Amino acid sequence: MKKTITRGDITLTLPLNSDESVDLRGKMIIDYPGIEDSLRIAPTVAGRIGIGTIQDQFDYIATFREFDAAHHRRAIGERIKKLREEAGLTQDQLAEKTSMLKQNISRIEQGKYSTGQDILSKIADALGKKLDII
Repeated sequence: MKKTITRGDITLTLPLNSDESVDLRGKMIIDYPGIEDSLRIAPTVAGRIGIGTIQDQFDYIATFREFDAAHHRRAIGERIKKLREEAGLTQDQLAEKTSMLKQNISRIEQGKYSTGQDILSKIADALGKKLDII
């Protein structure tokens, strides 16, 4: 038996036992905005006391999603650093071209700082690149 539950922007389809507890031998299907296809199916989670509740599953996904977002920040930062180095620029020079602080450039490159479209556009312009969103 399976049950689909949505909380906020997270939707889980969970395998359930006949007593409607989460089947800890099963896999759940995860859906939230931006999740990669390769991450949509995951093992259910045993939880705090060895009993996997529905809340345990949502708590796990919320934690995982934070990790997933950090992974994307690091990937963007690594790409910016590579492009900056290819352009022969230091962090100081890129900061000057973007009217940003060097510390913020450093944080972005390390994946410690989440950037919006406006900041990414400034950086892309300074590096002579286009920002492809789609």
